Amino acid sequence: EDTEEDKSIHPKCVCLSLEFTTRSLDIPTSPTDEFHSLAKTLGFEIEVDISQKLSRPQTGTFLGRGKFEDILSIVEMGDFTHLLINCDVPASFKRKFTEEALLPVWDRTDLILEIFRHHARTERSRLQVELAKLYYHADQIIHDQLQGPEIGLRRREIHKDKIRSRVNERRREIKDELDKIRNQDENRLQLRLRDNPFSMALIGYTNAGKSSLFNGLLGKEEVEVEDLLFKTLDTTTRSLELSLQSRILITDTVGFIQKLPPHLQEAFTTTLAESKVCSHLIILLDPIGIPMKKQQEVLRETLEIIGRTDEENWFWVINKVDLFSTLAEAQQAAKDLSVDYLISATDPNSVNQLKEVILKKLFSMLTQTTLYLNYEEFGKLHALRDLATLEEEPTYFGSHLEIRISFCRENTHRIERIFSRSMQELTKPMN
Repeated sequence: EDTEEDKSIHPKCVCLSLEFTTRSLDIPTSPTDEFHSLAKTLGFEIEVDISQKLSRPQTGTFLGRGKFEDILSIVEMGDFTHLLINCDVPASFKRKFTEEALLPVWDRTDLILEIFRHHARTERSRLQVELAKLYYHADQIIHDQLQGPEIGLRRREIHKDKIRSRVNERRREIKDELDKIRNQDENRLQLRLRDNPFSMALIGYTNAGKSSLFNGLLGKEEVEVEDLLFKTLDTTTRSLELSLQSRILITDTVGFIQKLPPHLQEAFTTTLAESKVCSHLIILLDPIGIPMKKQQEVLRETLEIIGRTDEENWFWVINKVDLFSTLAEAQQAAKDLSVDYLISATDPNSVNQLKEVILKKLFSMLTQTTLYLNYEEFGKLHALRDLATLEEEPTYFGSHLEIRISFCRENTHRIERIFSRSMQELTKPMN
């Protein structure tokens, strides 16, 4: 017989996919394929898969009495550890089903929260998950702590207020801690970006291949790659060296998902902070699962939330091009979605071609020139590095020094201010 430990390693579940036919309902729901992927990310074995159409949730049983009884019968006939439901359901339904079937119910948000908890590696991500749980499970926490014969009816309301107060206090503590971490992150980020005119963030649906592309662009395995949703929760930034004096920052970010649970929205957008300040975005579309047109809609909506509407600085890329039946099919998909690039992140040649095209486009936006400086101006080079890339070490002459730089045109007046001379004077050769 399996031990309890074995069951926790290989949980077996009944998976219920609900589809609500009333369009006005706003119930976060995962399509069946996406929900199965979420379940498998946590190692669930889907033993029974059920689909059901409903016009709207039913009072009391949520599913309707008939379907509720059907699922109870299925559960009684097998050895299952969980009932998984692809949408958010009331805590009262979870309790009712668990009491009658002796089986825990995990809805869509429960599953995503557990994936986030499982993959959280840093203090920030762990705090974000705890905060989301305190919001989503607050009623259940209060209900559970009010159980037991030692709490009489007359004292129940007093205890309820105390528990709710403790929950609210812990929320405030976590928010304060996250604010401190966020400020530290922003300071570090500004220091990193100061010396780099360009930086790129990899954006895309969860499991779209961002980490594979990140490793491919760098030419080495910097982040772990697995076929799991939300494997990456914390951003990873590395420097891609282009020359001795020139580099670009690349960041691997958390994956997107449609209708992310509201209590994870703050955690999600906080993790995307680097995407907000990076100069350019590489946005991956995945031909598997959610239609790519829908992916584009979700990506645009989420980027708008964090203030990124500068589509001229976005590079749309379709990944996993090898999964199309023919190259013509892939090219047609790219044309329909106005996407310029088709790649396979696992093919080094494909990744290198993308890198060359993007870097060429980026550096075509830079102005390159030679500055002629007096030796009295040598001490100002450290300030110049904040605004320009020094393409080579300075060349020293008897009366002056020369240095080749590249910079964004909008920084021209800032460079002039550093040296208190016009660009025309700075670029005029000295005898």
